[in-house]
Amino acid sequence: MQKNPLRQVLAEGQIVTGAFTGFTSLGLVEILGYAGCDLVILDTEHGPLSMETLEALICAANAAGTAPIVRVPGPAPSMILQALDLGGWGVHVPRVNNSEEAQRVVEAARYYPLGQRGLHAAVRAARYGFTPPAEYLRWANEEPLVIIAIESVEGIENLPEILTVSGIDVIFVGPADLSHSLGVPAQFNHPRLIEAMEEAISRTLDAGLVVGTFVITPEQAWRWMDKGVQLITFGITPVIARGTRDMVQAIQGRGRV
Repeated sequence: MQKNPLRQVLAEGQIVTGAFTGFTSLGLVEILGYAGCDLVILDTEHGPLSMETLEALICAANAAGTAPIVRVPGPAPSMILQALDLGGWGVHVPRVNNSEEAQRVVEAARYYPLGQRGLHAAVRAARYGFTPPAEYLRWANEEPLVIIAIESVEGIENLPEILTVSGIDVIFVGPADLSHSLGVPAQFNHPRLIEAMEEAISRTLDAGLVVGTFVITPEQAWRWMDKGVQLITFGITPVIARGTRDMVQAIQGRGRV
């Protein structure tokens, strides 16, 4: 079975870029791939994505050469199981606040002896049974990424214990929810938020794990890249909204006097 290209690039210390989308459009996912996104995060937490739609979006991502990562609504094992069975190259799990929750995520994402994921060896990820079970089990325990999102003061405080959980690949520091938890909602340049993020990044890098985050502007991306963040993501909705608005205003500005 195919190696996870995202895992390989991250292991080499390279920076990867991806977009969050909750839209149901296969075409949009393909555009993100053709535009050069290394990954697309299919957002089932905030988006209206059914399992049937999610399966189609994963196929679209594969066709366009971008790694499909599924953001599940929370650390519930059932959704993690379904996301990986459908062929996601990893799961992005929000609101993980302590080591017990992190351990449950890993156990839900991995098969024995690394976890307790329910086994069905004829799912899409196993090529509907055409991959021998032993080969599939080995692949499933080695290739899909487990991305843990730290998005609260509690998560920051418990990060040293979270980092001791074996099987986590990426710690994703979520600035939006973290800013709310810190009492400075959406103030992405607030010293309190910057300090908390820098602490989380430093601790994670010291533990030998990859760090990811979410940005709104290229300048924010450059700031965190300079701090050692490898996985940079952004939301596609504001990009589309701003681009459309700028186009409309430019056209109307010329046409109106």
